[in-house]
Amino acid sequence: MQNKTDNKSVAAVKYMMLADRLHRSAVESAINELGIHRSQHMILMYLSCRGDKAVSQTDIAKALEISPAAVAVTLKKLEKSGLITRSPRENDARTNTIELTGEAKKLVARSGEIFGEVDTAMCAGISEEELDSLIGCMKKMIGNLRGKKI
Repeated sequence: MQNKTDNKSVAAVKYMMLADRLHRSAVESAINELGIHRSQHMILMYLSCRGDKAVSQTDIAKALEISPAAVAVTLKKLEKSGLITRSPRENDARTNTIELTGEAKKLVARSGEIFGEVDTAMCAGISEEELDSLIGCMKKMIGNLRGKKI
C-alpha cells in the first residue's frame, strides 16, 4: 500500500512529464511553422552551438545519439533547402565540413526566440521564489536518479 509521500511523488512526476510534453509540443508546433522538422532543427541547433568548429556527419551522429544514416538523410534535405553547405576538409577529403548558411542562422535565431516565448508563457504567474524552489526540487530529483541504479 502506498503512503501519502508515494502518492505525491507519483503526482509530481506525472505533472513534470505532462509539462515536458506540453512544452515540447508547443515548441515543435512553432518550429514546424518555420518549415523545418524536429530532426532538422536538432541538427541546425547542434551546428549553431559548435560555431566555426569543423563538424562531420559522424560528430553529429555521436552527439545527437542518432544513426549516421539518419544524419546523412537529414543533411541532404538541409543542403537541398539551402540551410547548410558541405565542403571537403582540407586534411581529409573523405570527410565533409558542414556549415550553416545565413538563412539557417536566421532560423536558429528565431527558434531561440520561440523557446524563450514558450518558456516565458510556461512560467507566467510563477514567482521567483517558486521557480527557485522548483529548480531546487528538479536538481534533487536529477541527483536522485543519477545516484540510483535502476
